[in-house]
Formats: sequence, structure tokens, C-alpha cells
Amino acid sequence: MQPVAQQCVFLFFRTPIDDSDSFRCSQYILPPNSVVYTGCVGDDELAEQLKAANAREGLKDLYLVKPGEKTGACVVVITGHDRYVFESV
Repeated sequence: MQPVAQQCVFLFFRTPIDDSDSFRCSQYILPPNSVVYTGCVGDDELAEQLKAANAREGLKDLYLVKPGEKTGACVVVITGHDRYVFESV
């Protein structure tokens, strides 16, 4: 993961921009195990952080894990009416 992305991981899990954050919000208001998030991740630390964030919120995830691959990352910077997206896929 790039240095800027490492500094933004905290923000990444706590802003309602990412799809999994929207799913976590849905799980918060629905009965336990009502929401399942699927996707593909690499076999790396970022994938473990995503899984931990989901587990904290009671969100079930079913990720396809690709050994030897990196999990894609995205950082969004919002300033006023502008939004800038930086991706590493």
C-alpha cells in the first residue's frame, strides 16, 4: 500500500463513501446476520482490516481471496463541492 493510503486507512473505514460502509450502516439497523457483503480481496493486511471492520459491526462478509494479490484501495478527499478519488486496484 502506498504511504498516503496507509495514512488514510482510518478515514477509509469511517466515511460513508465505501460500499461496505453502507452495508455496515444497513446491518446496524437490521436484525443480526441480515446483511452479507461479497467481493474479492487479496491475501494481505488490508483485507484483514476490512474483515475486522465488518466483524466489529456484525456484517457478514463472503470474500473471494486471491492468494498473492493485493486488495484494491481507494482514498476519497472531499473539499466543499469537490471530490477527488485516488485508487490503487
